[in-house]
Amino acid sequence: MRAALPCLNFTPEERLVALRHGFITFPQFLDNGYTYKHREQGYKKFKKALLRYGIGYTQFAVLPDDKPEEAQECLKRWPDIEWIHALHDIDTPIDAYEWVGFPHREEWRNYSLTQFLDFTEGKKRWYLGFWDESRPQVLLRFDGFDTTIPETYSGEYGKLWMNWGESEEPPPLLPTIEIFTHNVLRFKLALCHLFRSTQNLDKHLVEAQK
Repeated sequence: MRAALPCLNFTPEERLVALRHGFITFPQFLDNGYTYKHREQGYKKFKKALLRYGIGYTQFAVLPDDKPEEAQECLKRWPDIEWIHALHDIDTPIDAYEWVGFPHREEWRNYSLTQFLDFTEGKKRWYLGFWDESRPQVLLRFDGFDTTIPETYSGEYGKLWMNWGESEEPPPLLPTIEIFTHNVLRFKLALCHLFRSTQNLDKHLVEAQK
């Protein structure tokens, strides 16, 4: 499982916190700007980062969703990057892609999660923009994901993330970097518990069948 915290605006200290706890972040992971309010501006930032970090730094990147010619150029120019094809239309052929991405927002796809899992059987799956705190177990069906949960709670909400769907007000005057560090650590622990519990369950089921 690879997990990314993809914020472009992280400070060097915030990036170090994410990396220290096993997450990849910018520029190890590059979003293509499709989800930005001003999509073309987002794509320009993506292309600029790709030209700067594409060789030797970037590990995963999302192919330009609505720019097929640019997408092909990316595949040819930066073959060492693990490219993720965001699937918007269930009728789109995916044979050429190793990683296929599932957009979190329903308005950016014409299929359900069940359809996606059936359609991408045998492929590596990436959950794009995970934010389903009510069903974190869905991540168990994926090989990678990116999310803004820790940073959104620390920055926009100004809260301590405690667990899925649970948060608390921080002590007065607690610096944002400390809130962010807390949130990243708690998020990491929640993920470890999620995957460890599932491994234990699978082991129990195997032993029960003997």
